[in-house]
Amino acid sequence: MYLLKIISKLAVLAAVAIPFADISSAHAAVVVVPPPAPPAATVVVRKPAPVVVAVPAPPATAVVVRKPAPVIVSTPTHPSAVYARTRNFSADGNGNRSASRSGSAGTIYGGSAHYQANAYRNADGSAGRSATASVQGANGGRASRTANGYRDGAGNAGYNYNASVEGANGGSASRSSNFAKTDDGSYSGSRSTEMTGRNGNSYSGSTEVSNGTLTHTGSCTNASGEVVSCR
Repeated sequence: MYLLKIISKLAVLAAVAIPFADISSAHAAVVVVPPPAPPAATVVVRKPAPVVVAVPAPPATAVVVRKPAPVIVSTPTHPSAVYARTRNFSADGNGNRSASRSGSAGTIYGGSAHYQANAYRNADGSAGRSATASVQGANGGRASRTANGYRDGAGNAGYNYNASVEGANGGSASRSSNFAKTDDGSYSGSRSTEMTGRNGNSYSGSTEVSNGTLTHTGSCTNASGEVVSCR
């Protein structure tokens, strides 16, 4: 508490500075201020979520807490990585429950990672979950994914998944899939894939299934957009 009061006073002195970071997410967050820190850098926390701030020198950074939030100010000489995470669980006493968790990590070199997951289960038998995750490399590469699934009390269920990756020096790939099942036992699903190499060559394909029938299509093109043989 004493530390937060000191930081709040520093924030007043730094009010004229443009905020270095503005945290509006209700999930765990990490802010890493690389050395040398900007003069009077300001980190604003607007939602009640755990926040870790790593700075090379406390006097150069102010943390303004708009809403109650656990804030840790770390001043390691060489912070290779800093982490923040949060977990929540709730139940209403009638058989309905839900849970969530989130986390973030960052380094002074520019890399970062984030994840968020939620799940619920109700007294009527319905349930579901969702999750997202992303990674940003210090060299520019990145990757992300999302997944969601559910079932209701009547026997219907569904699932979908999306993922993508981008290389720091070019090239990318993405995949998406979904599946659904109804209470009468019928089902269907599909999956699509897109890939592009550093040289501009690409592949696009999809697979579909419906009650036991499977179909697949795919094609490849070169950097000029001409259809070529897939090898």
